[in-house]
Amino acid sequence: MPVTKTPLRYPDGKSRLFPLMARLLAANGLTGGTWAEPFCGGAGLSMALLLEGCVSRVVLADADPAVAAFWQAVRERPEDLCAFIGRVDLDLVTWRRCHDLWAGAAEPSFGLACACLFLSRTNRAGILGARPMGGMGQTGPWALSDRFNRQDLEAKVRSIAALADRIEVRWCDATAFMAKVAPTLGPDAVCYLDPPYVAAGPGLYRRSLSEGDHRALAEALGRHRGPWALSYDACPLVDELYGPYGPMSFPATYTAQRKRAVEERLVLAGGLRAFKDGLGKAFVEDAVAPL
Repeated sequence: MPVTKTPLRYPDGKSRLFPLMARLLAANGLTGGTWAEPFCGGAGLSMALLLEGCVSRVVLADADPAVAAFWQAVRERPEDLCAFIGRVDLDLVTWRRCHDLWAGAAEPSFGLACACLFLSRTNRAGILGARPMGGMGQTGPWALSDRFNRQDLEAKVRSIAALADRIEVRWCDATAFMAKVAPTLGPDAVCYLDPPYVAAGPGLYRRSLSEGDHRALAEALGRHRGPWALSYDACPLVDELYGPYGPMSFPATYTAQRKRAVEERLVLAGGLRAFKDGLGKAFVEDAVAPL
């Protein structure tokens, strides 16, 4: 099981790209700068870069109020969050209460932050809208409590909260972020986007994207003048929208629904350059951590 810096389990997170992105920042002279992630989700990659000293500032954003609430709580109320982790009952009564709160929430709140963490740690594959591990009868091979290590989660929250003055959290969608927030971050701020994928996104995330949303995001990125990187599923729509950027392919393994090998796309733009000759599969395979 991969070891991550984030307290959240999140479907198809990108912590495994840490070696590649750390080397990419260094090769472009951008180590120690600002890193922005408009589809932050579990923010495993962002937290790894910050905690390992590869960047000095992280700007997180997500359209899902539960995700935004969680990162706001880590930044602003870490000890309250740790108190929740230490005392919460790991049972179906709590699961139903958290699920109902998540399902009905329209805006961030501390209660929603706690529900987000609980569901992320107890649901199948970390999918917030999924059923609990072990099922509603708790008869499966996994129990809902099996991925809720209280001591480990408290340690992760506190390690991130210690750098709270270097973390900014926004509740907004990525297209608006790229249009309104990204231009204010400075010319060397790197924006990394990992949108809900075209094929798998609707089954994994409450805030998935329509085809129109995917196209609007591509237009916003095309107007952005700073460096940015983008990872996506390999599909005709992505190849149409980002083909002019010369996307690279790299192997990945989806684990959210069932474990399977797939191909993904990686786009570098806005002056961001790969750190070795021979772009494409070899460039990425050399740097991506094995799953």
